[in-house]
Amino acid sequence: MNKKAININYFELGLSALTNALNYLKRFNKNNLDSEFVPELPREIKSNIDFELNAIITNTLKESYLSIISEENQDNIDFFENQEKVWIVDPLDGTLNFMRGLPFSTVSISLFSGVNPLLSFIGVIPGYKIAMINKNGQAIYAGSEIEVSKINKFDESVLCTGIPSRQELNSKENLIFINNFKKFNKVRMLGSASYSLLQLAKGNVDYYYEREIMIWDIAAGIAIVKAAGGHYKLSKGLNKNSLIVSANNAKLQNLYDN
Repeated sequence: MNKKAININYFELGLSALTNALNYLKRFNKNNLDSEFVPELPREIKSNIDFELNAIITNTLKESYLSIISEENQDNIDFFENQEKVWIVDPLDGTLNFMRGLPFSTVSISLFSGVNPLLSFIGVIPGYKIAMINKNGQAIYAGSEIEVSKINKFDESVLCTGIPSRQELNSKENLIFINNFKKFNKVRMLGSASYSLLQLAKGNVDYYYEREIMIWDIAAGIAIVKAAGGHYKLSKGLNKNSLIVSANNAKLQNLYDN
């Protein structure tokens, strides 16, 4: 690590990066949106706003002289192999939601030491409310402390999930997917992993599970879930920086063998 980083206030830097990105989004004219599907990942869409937000965030965070793992970076380090402090950034989680006027999407920034979360910031669009882990280690949303639900029965619980771009859609995976739904009272797909995890942290849902989701999609969310009293489990996916993620309110047993 560069010695200049010693006196950096990581909390203020992360919050500044998020604020800069949200302020840019507030001024952004959607008539200037340009997008395309990614050839190697046909269910993945990219927009110019993803890259513009990434530049704003990374230009702010580079003052820390720490590595940055971001969805829009070309050469990311491996999350599971890294032992140092690292920023994890998703400039816009839920790009399609943002483009089509669907709620919700987020800007997500977190700081990890190895695989352990230290700081987390999520800006929610629309509304531009901020979730974070404050300086006291509390999970906060829009200025108020949040905590996970107390529901302890699966037949009363709500699952948030999704089908990430890298998840295979075949008969075996689809059967597992549908069978898991049967354990819960309701299932919701919100189109943004970080927003789904924030709903878990707020107690609005009780369980989250996705396969082949990328670390930048879930890093900020799982950190806030943990601070809100929840539990999560990560294991490596099939791709670099992809994961199998199971998170819950710590009242429900872990259903999934990752």
